[in-house]
Amino acid sequence: MKKIVFVIRDIFARGGMEKVTTLIANGLSKEYDVHIVSLFKSEKEPFFKIDDNVKVSHIYDIAPLPLKSSYFKVLRSVKAYFKSISDIDVVISVGSTMIPFVLFLKKRTRIILWEHFHSYFGHVGGLGWLGKKMAAHYDIETVVLTKKDLELNKKRFKTKRLYQIYNPSEIKENSIPYDKDSKLIISAGRFEEQKGFDFIPEIATFVFSKHPDWQWHIYGNNETEVGSKLRDKLKGYKLDNNVFLKGSVNNLNELYPKYAMFVLTSRFEGFCMVNIEAHASHLPIIAFNCPCGPDEIIQDGINGYLVECFDTKKMGEKINDLIEHQEKRIKMSENTSLDKDKFKFENIIDEWKKILNV
Repeated sequence: MKKIVFVIRDIFARGGMEKVTTLIANGLSKEYDVHIVSLFKSEKEPFFKIDDNVKVSHIYDIAPLPLKSSYFKVLRSVKAYFKSISDIDVVISVGSTMIPFVLFLKKRTRIILWEHFHSYFGHVGGLGWLGKKMAAHYDIETVVLTKKDLELNKKRFKTKRLYQIYNPSEIKENSIPYDKDSKLIISAGRFEEQKGFDFIPEIATFVFSKHPDWQWHIYGNNETEVGSKLRDKLKGYKLDNNVFLKGSVNNLNELYPKYAMFVLTSRFEGFCMVNIEAHASHLPIIAFNCPCGPDEIIQDGINGYLVECFDTKKMGEKINDLIEHQEKRIKMSENTSLDKDKFKFENIIDEWKKILNV
């Protein structure tokens, strides 16, 4: 049985990268000896359920350190740790920031970079940027999430051994009918600048000035600087009765059927997990057409709308269009089934197996 080791910054955190790593590790563990090595341990238990046959370990029993300033200290610890693990067949670097910490294993085992952000993510000189450069220079096999990023990586980094695999949806074919009478909008994600939640007050002003009987619910840990600023901005825009910060929940997949549509305001994405989940739950999606991913889930005018970045007025108009045309919402919901196999969990696991079994 092949031994597969995922190396990730913090598997105990709650985010899309941690969630999809858990999903893929669980799926592969049926046929492989799967390990997850987390550099850090920010919580007592992983936020997402990891199967018992996946072996989880960590190097530092603390919340994440700044990786760039602590690079040599962390690298020494990683090297010492891997002396205790033998017969590794494949190391999967979860994100390019992990490549500088695992590249020393290249002579010993096969390394795959599983890139979670688009090709232009990361500032010059940062660990993510450095990891991309190192992977290309040393001809490290690389898996990207979108077809657009596949082309960008070929052009920008001249990566030779390059694969594209979508993130999967864990949501089974939803038997719950679309709620055509719902008056609720949903967004979800980390409260960081990347997610563009700061655009929401301006968008919401266009929406709720015409439709005050609707609500917009935003899920995610909002006890951050971005969350605090958003609360103040919503209060200034007098949107307290329409936009609600709902905090983090463990059962988001169960909540999607309560909503009429999903709205993505991100400035950029790798391949947004909540987009896939909303799509699998048959919600029409309205998103800024940011790099990379929304245009590989949303067919504009078919199962949702793509809006030019970052036109808040146009975004508000598209939301209003779906609010005012129930039959259009219903049709878009039905059309989410047109590509239902594209992100099917079993199909994505099969794609990973093809690469691992080479």
